[in-house]
Amino acid sequence: PENDQGRTDLISVIQKYVDEHFSDPDFSLERLGNDLKYNKKYLSTVFKRHVGVGIVDYLHTVRIQHACTMLKQGFTSVSDVSLRCGYPDSQYFSKVFKQAEGITPSEYIKNIAEQSS
Repeated sequence: PENDQGRTDLISVIQKYVDEHFSDPDFSLERLGNDLKYNKKYLSTVFKRHVGVGIVDYLHTVRIQHACTMLKQGFTSVSDVSLRCGYPDSQYFSKVFKQAEGITPSEYIKNIAEQSS
């Protein structure tokens, strides 16, 4: 059995992996498990127990945070931001974005434009 330090290190490794691979539309727990040489179910369980959210939810959070950063930096193409954040389907991206931010990416862009004028 792993000690707490081992689990903490594993959580850091998972977070780093997600941070480095979030833009990959083919990101999967399967590949995460293979790359880290752990069972995906084990990774999922440990991560959720220690972080409070599942790996996929964490992935969405990282992607949406990155999208917000890009939009604040002046990116105005929702489909471009969507692709760069790992969502090949911009409609799905807009849905996930709205769930996270309470507004659509287009409304987010509009708000930024209004604040800067």
